[in-house]
Amino acid sequence: MNPVQLLQYIADKISPQRKEKLIYGDPIEAHGKSFIPVTKSKQVSKHHTGNQQDEEYEEGEEAYGDIYTEPVGFLDISQSGTKFIPVNNTRKQLLMLSLGFSFGFVMGKLLTRK
Repeated sequence: MNPVQLLQYIADKISPQRKEKLIYGDPIEAHGKSFIPVTKSKQVSKHHTGNQQDEEYEEGEEAYGDIYTEPVGFLDISQSGTKFIPVNNTRKQLLMLSLGFSFGFVMGKLLTRK
């Protein structure tokens, strides 16, 4: 088995039940630009073979699973070029979370002061 086949085999064994795809929506025209929404879809499959669960699917066995989607961002297409605008800004979310904790801590100290 060559190294490429070995890596492919390991990758298949680590996560054989999860499939992820990017889905591009219909373009939206506004202000002379086109915006294309981008979402990430994850399909998690589980297979039931009697006493064992999460085995590989074979014909005649039960299969079930879930599909999860989450927004990723937008493609902004204009005369000047194309850029990706993410929906989730992790830095901004961490800043807001830390500000919320700080505010709660200060308010807790003020309200419990005697």
